[in-house]
Amino acid sequence: MKPLRVIIALAVIAVLLASAAAAPAVGKINVLIVTGQNNHDWRSTTPVLQDILERSGQFRVTVNEHPEACTAADFAPYDVILSNYNGDRWGPVAEQAFLDFIRAGKGFVVIHAANNAFTDWPEYIALIGGYWGATAGHGRQHQFPVRIVDHSHPITRGMSDFLSSTDELYHRLTMMPDIHLLATAFSAEDTGGTGSDEPMVWTVEWQGGRCFHNALGHHAEAMQGEEFAALVQRGTEWAATGTVSAETDVRTLAPQLGAEDEDARYAAKSRLIGMGEPAVAPLMAMVAAGDAQLAGEARDTLIWIAQRWAGTPQAAGIQRWVIHLAGRERAASVRRIAAHMLGLMGDARAVATLKSMLSEDALREDARQALMQIPGPEATQALVEMLGTVGPESQQAILHALGARGDRAATPAAIDAAQSGNLVVRLAAIDALGLIGDPAGAEPLWDIAATGPAELRSPALDAYLRLAYAALEQGRVHRGVTMYRRALALGQSDVQQVAALVGLGVSGRPEMVNDIRPFLGADNPQVRTTAAAALAQIPGAEATAALIGALKALARDERATVIGFLGQRGDSSATPALIAALSDPIPGVRTAAAEALGQLADATAAGPLRAVIERATDPLRAAALDAYVSVADALLGAGETTTAAEAYLYALGAAQAEGAKARALRGAGATGNMAALPTVKAALDADGDVAAAALEAYVQLGDAAARAGDEAQATAIYTDAAGRTTGPQGLSAAQKLQELGVEVDVAAMQGFITNWWIIGPFPNVNREAWGKQYFPEREVVLDKEYELDGQKLAWSAYHAEDIQAIVPLDEILSPTDNKAAYMYAEVTSPQAMKVTFKVGSDDGIKVWLNGEQVFGNNAARGVVVDQDVFEATLKQGTNDILVEVLNGGSDWDAVVRLVDEQNRPLQLEQRRP
Repeated sequence: MKPLRVIIALAVIAVLLASAAAAPAVGKINVLIVTGQNNHDWRSTTPVLQDILERSGQFRVTVNEHPEACTAADFAPYDVILSNYNGDRWGPVAEQAFLDFIRAGKGFVVIHAANNAFTDWPEYIALIGGYWGATAGHGRQHQFPVRIVDHSHPITRGMSDFLSSTDELYHRLTMMPDIHLLATAFSAEDTGGTGSDEPMVWTVEWQGGRCFHNALGHHAEAMQGEEFAALVQRGTEWAATGTVSAETDVRTLAPQLGAEDEDARYAAKSRLIGMGEPAVAPLMAMVAAGDAQLAGEARDTLIWIAQRWAGTPQAAGIQRWVIHLAGRERAASVRRIAAHMLGLMGDARAVATLKSMLSEDALREDARQALMQIPGPEATQALVEMLGTVGPESQQAILHALGARGDRAATPAAIDAAQSGNLVVRLAAIDALGLIGDPAGAEPLWDIAATGPAELRSPALDAYLRLAYAALEQGRVHRGVTMYRRALALGQSDVQQVAALVGLGVSGRPEMVNDIRPFLGADNPQVRTTAAAALAQIPGAEATAALIGALKALARDERATVIGFLGQRGDSSATPALIAALSDPIPGVRTAAAEALGQLADATAAGPLRAVIERATDPLRAAALDAYVSVADALLGAGETTTAAEAYLYALGAAQAEGAKARALRGAGATGNMAALPTVKAALDADGDVAAAALEAYVQLGDAAARAGDEAQATAIYTDAAGRTTGPQGLSAAQKLQELGVEVDVAAMQGFITNWWIIGPFPNVNREAWGKQYFPEREVVLDKEYELDGQKLAWSAYHAEDIQAIVPLDEILSPTDNKAAYMYAEVTSPQAMKVTFKVGSDDGIKVWLNGEQVFGNNAARGVVVDQDVFEATLKQGTNDILVEVLNGGSDWDAVVRLVDEQNRPLQLEQRRP
């Protein structure tokens, strides 16, 4: 039995469709049901099928019990034929007329035993896609689950699996290969079935026409379920038109909002949201239907529809429906959700409807909330007009809405309300004036803040401060500063003083220093700190001096904060005060001073910072060291490279943390001072970031030697660097050797194998080469010619000129798609050693070392250097490397690099062609 809420949903949908069903059948789909013979009870099932179609309101149905007498003229008025027929052949005239009807792009629907008919009519069998052949049968009648297997097809979208009525489950039908399967059912052995899933519902598109095939529906009782009816209605519509309309989707989906299964409810809701306008009226009806859960799901779906379609071209149509359904004759629950939707997506056209709701106690708050969200002067005016017609509590709510809207057209009304005799209304009006941001509200607010009733002064000053901030945001700095100075002088609370100080600081006006300075000595620490922060934003020596002057009077934790502000200002006139603070008794202040000196990077602080480095412990020592390096950076930027190099080298010797050492190394390299070379070179053997920074500095010193004309020194540095890493520094060093005129194979220096012999292409259809053993895997004889499938193949030499030694097989061999190739190289190792292979390929790759496969990756990808990494062992002497590279289509490349256990490129001797 279906849950009550689903029954209610179905009833609601039926009521909604009643008017459509009673209307003239304009635009309806014309259906011809052919029947009159069947091994099933066609006299009882035909009326059921007719009722299923007609009650949907979509179809005009005619029944013909003598299809054998039909001609083309008899079929012509119809869009689709539904067959409940299983009997004698119709004869050549009717059958040709039927085929012509289908080929003209029209539809056909097969119900249950109609697939038993005409097994000797090939065109009919091709059209229906499956039939009762020699192997067909069924077990005993029973209820069984029907599983939807395609949720994207127009017929079954939005439908969930369902339990059939008591029915025959056909099995082992003879099926055609080109059907589109929509639903299946499991034929259980204990009911006389096959123990397999059997096709139940499918479609066929044949020679321009469409067939919907439903193997369910043995008798009238089997046709009672709403899922069966939905399939017949939707399938008939699809067969006639090639689609299923949004209205049909609503009829199917809306009842599922009341389903017990959460996934089914979610799926139905998602589809209804996506449909938009056609779903509004049925969902509104469900809101009024009475079932709490169903109404809740419908309300939630409507809200999502409003949010989803707001601001789109479809919004206007949805809004028209919502306004139509929000009339006074509608249920309050419907009107309430209509107001909510109009607030989310409405425009000026919704204002009249919402304005009428403002006069109703039950809907006033819903209408106010909606009008608050609708843009434009019409909504503002509606709220303003309502102010004088409602009581204080509603006036308060409307004023809050006007403030939230920020529409200056509401300012006069808010000013008037601020003089109301009701305290609650006056407070709401004051708050609204602050939120609207209209300068016209400033003086009325100031009057209240300065001379109004005590309970209104502080709220009025809060609103006045908001207007001052709005003035700054709008670029009216002078006005904003004037307002902040007035508020600061009035000084009603610490919070308001803080707000005024923030505003004066944001203004950045140097003349504000004297207004702010007194508050550095305020009793409230938040006021003191805010005053310091405000001064920190004001340029000029006077603000710096004010901050320095406040240091001694501030509490210990505040001193560190102000010292931080001094560092951020970048004013070197603060350097002496910060140097003095390095001796402050509070550790946090000393550390803050060191950090601030680093921000200033004033060379005069170098000596004091060095003294701290030599005597202090972390965190002060680390902060001083970091600041000292910042001073060195400033010296370097000023062109004082010798002094900067000395400072970097001192910092390197003093540093303990990796980050500090790396920073000093990079600085030393940037100076180009060759006095740093021994220290930098010694750091090359460090780990992690220190080694990387040392290598970067090392190459920079090589650049300095090259600029100085010392090519021998530059060559030595570049050669050493290129052999230390496969990273960008190593590659850069190798390239710079070429720029110096040194004959060098950059790729080989970076460990790439550049000398190859290549043979191919070999077949690789469906990646067959991965599992095949072509002759290069059995022998490599470079001067031998081979034959494969009538094609002569021979090894050809290739030297990779690319700096990354990528071998472009697609340029060397032809054809390339669905092919494989082999690459062979020899490298000589001075000793047996473990090495790391780094290979890349487009697409799959296998690698053999000295006849043993050491790697394989049957990938489909583009080539990237160092894509795959694996370890192997080279023997002393000559080592044979064989690589197979597979290709599917398009690009075809491969690359191989060898590195040692420290990731340094191996520059091994390679056999040359």
